[in-house]
Amino acid sequence: MDLPLNVAVIGCGMLARQQHIPNIIHSERMQLHTCCDLDEAALTACRQTAPGVHTSTDFHETVADAAIDLVVLTTTEAVRLPVIGACSRVGK
Repeated sequence: MDLPLNVAVIGCGMLARQQHIPNIIHSERMQLHTCCDLDEAALTACRQTAPGVHTSTDFHETVADAAIDLVVLTTTEAVRLPVIGACSRVGK
């Protein structure tokens, strides 16, 4: 796989916005490609932090995007299994 890896963050709450997204942005090995969340306010905050980032409210669409190499999953426990299953089916 070529570097930098295109990363999608699914679940863009406070933990993701304060820790994971800044770490991805500052990494030479990763590039923030997509932020996915059901909360439009969280996506707005992501766009402010990373202008030009793709955003989505549909994790199926995000996981299926061939441009994404890696998924960081920071959702609640209630949502994790369907996302993990979707990632597994496409090798992410």
